[in-house]
Amino acid sequence: MERALYVTRLTDIDDAAASFQRLYFGAEFCEFRIPSPDLLRKAREVAATRGWAFSLMTPYVTTMGLEKLEALLPELDDGDEVILNDWGTLDWVAADFPHLRVVLGRLLTKQKRGPRILNVASITPPDMLSHYRRSNVDVPKLRDFLTDELRVERYELDNPLQGIERRPDVPASLYTPWMYVSTTRLCLVNHCENRTQSLRAIFQTDFACQKHQFTLKHDNMPATLHLVGNTIFVKNPVEPTNLEQLGINRLVVQPRPPM
Repeated sequence: MERALYVTRLTDIDDAAASFQRLYFGAEFCEFRIPSPDLLRKAREVAATRGWAFSLMTPYVTTMGLEKLEALLPELDDGDEVILNDWGTLDWVAADFPHLRVVLGRLLTKQKRGPRILNVASITPPDMLSHYRRSNVDVPKLRDFLTDELRVERYELDNPLQGIERRPDVPASLYTPWMYVSTTRLCLVNHCENRTQSLRAIFQTDFACQKHQFTLKHDNMPATLHLVGNTIFVKNPVEPTNLEQLGINRLVVQPRPPM
């Protein structure tokens, strides 16, 4: 089982990281957090010094984010992974960067992540509960299209509270302990120290997500929600015991919600 460390800040790499074989670095949920070429080079140097493989995390993007990625991808070496969470960039990287390994990010694997599934799990028919534990990439036609047309060779998956089932046809990674529930371009944390603009506007971030995190609770919500930047996370530290049978051969460890 390969172990990958997923950080958005290089300062989160410490001496305890000796048990890892791969570094995930970049931005998964916000194009404003896409690193500069200089920061990417530093991250790759850290990985190389430790003998780790390297994976670049990329988010869903507008034209602004796409321009940032255009400056980053030439920095990668043969065999480096690009984890893609935007259908347009997936098509672009698959076609124009044949030396890079293409991975389908967890924003595109479309699992059922809502914690409220637990409220009805006990009365849900077994076949339906099995459906809630699966992903869209279990559909053979989609799997074949991703593999044959877009060169996807790995899927990134969360560990939903209701459990996980999957076809082991394509290798997969499992993220732990943080599962993302939902994300949006409208950042509710943005400018929270000095609110001067509408929450419904999409504007330049002040990176309040790097200093503030909010917990959200409700009587009808069976898990605590963590709002970090534009994304809501749930913590699930319980790992499945049958990872090998599920075709999962990589654990992606997140020391904190990756923002």
